[in-house]
Amino acid sequence: MTPTVLTNLALSKIGHTLIKALGDTTSKEARLAALHYEPCLREALRAHFWSFAMTTRPLEAVDVREYLEVGGALRIGSRDITFPRIYLMDSRANGKDAFSEDAVADSEIPLSTASWTESGEWELVHGPTAAIWKRGLDVDSPEKVKLRPFSPKHFLETSLEGEDNDLRFEVVDQGEGSSFSVEYRPLVEGFLTKCTLNGRSLIVTPADKAIMIVSGTLSNGENVFTVPPLFQTTLINGRPSYTNSFGTPDYRISWHDGTWYLHIMAGSGYFWISYDDAVTPDLASIWMPTGLAVGIPTFSPAPSTAEHVAGLISGQIEASAVVTVVNREDNHGKGYITTMPKTSLSGGLTGVPVIRRVTPATELSGWSHAFELPGDFVKARALLAADGRKIEKFAIRRVAGRTCVLCNHAAVSLEYVQYLDEPAVFDPLFVKAFTTLFAAKLARAISGSDDMEARFLQIFETVDLPAARTASGHETDSNENHPLRELLDGTLTPGRGDFFGRR
Repeated sequence: MTPTVLTNLALSKIGHTLIKALGDTTSKEARLAALHYEPCLREALRAHFWSFAMTTRPLEAVDVREYLEVGGALRIGSRDITFPRIYLMDSRANGKDAFSEDAVADSEIPLSTASWTESGEWELVHGPTAAIWKRGLDVDSPEKVKLRPFSPKHFLETSLEGEDNDLRFEVVDQGEGSSFSVEYRPLVEGFLTKCTLNGRSLIVTPADKAIMIVSGTLSNGENVFTVPPLFQTTLINGRPSYTNSFGTPDYRISWHDGTWYLHIMAGSGYFWISYDDAVTPDLASIWMPTGLAVGIPTFSPAPSTAEHVAGLISGQIEASAVVTVVNREDNHGKGYITTMPKTSLSGGLTGVPVIRRVTPATELSGWSHAFELPGDFVKARALLAADGRKIEKFAIRRVAGRTCVLCNHAAVSLEYVQYLDEPAVFDPLFVKAFTTLFAAKLARAISGSDDMEARFLQIFETVDLPAARTASGHETDSNENHPLRELLDGTLTPGRGDFFGRR
């Protein structure tokens, strides 16, 4: 039952116009009702046990696996990030403990993990953002490791001509702090562009064999193909692979099962190139399926124009810095930067994770199972086993950061006093008494009638409230005849302690 419905019931008692919504600012009645509703509700709840009831429900078991709790002021740029609980996995990584977030069915968000890498570093990965903190310190407990952040990958594209066309990163504005440093990792194996680091400057040197030129008369019987320059992208089975773009390629040359393939996707044609024990395709001969081509293509490596120089850049960001990419002064070539001429590295990672290793199983103190108490729990009346028998011995303690019932049973139900914070689930007698009290408050506010207010207050105090105290419309008893008062005045609280049935 919504506040608007309760308000309309009260308004109908005084014979006044009903309202459409409690938050309707155009209605005088609605504004007055919104002002008086919460104070009146609190007054009604203080008059009786309407906000308490008895209920019985199964309890959910608490996961007592060991887990990592990751905290600290961790940020990606201006965005704060938080880690979920990362549980100890059954399998180990490189002989050491590995932790992973529990997978959620049908979730596309990657898992957060913490594990040892082959290089002997702890690597903490934030799944949703792929943010990485790592530290090479050979200890078995990650809570003893201070991890350093690595920034997300940045990609650079240029448009340069001529040989010896080097690039350099320069720090323009270091910002606050003096501990700024950037680590530029070498390009992945298969990229032949040279990448060197000199202090805080990154020197990118285009290298030979980064482009493969394909020439010759190629046809599928209808269309003649002209293959654009193909740029080396990676290695496939130990051999270079070439494409004409870093997106979805229309042309590519790659190595599969002892055979070079020149794949012309745009023209729905492909050519098989027989391997002649050479690393570069220009030393191979080619043949095509019948009717697919006239002429034999030739291949030759060419110096890179650095059109697709792509560096995988990672950095340790401890202060904001703005960098630019410039040509080296003694370059023989010419050109300009087409992508990311200026970028702020303040978008990197900051903060050092604080990792705490939690072992909930040690908090069981000899009990075999833990069950989380419901959020509306006030007092316990009885703990029941799966077969309905009353469990005489149990404990209420904090486990894994939750208030839990500890016992030696695999499945239990709890009979307890619950707190009701929604009028929609209150005893039906509450509706009658509350609306009478609310009508008294609104009668004076709307009409200014002292007589009407006094009449409704008398009905509330002498009729509706006493009726609720001697009878109940709730499925479970909620009046003075039920041991609610005794339970609420008792000692069985959700604090720490062991509880045993009295004989």
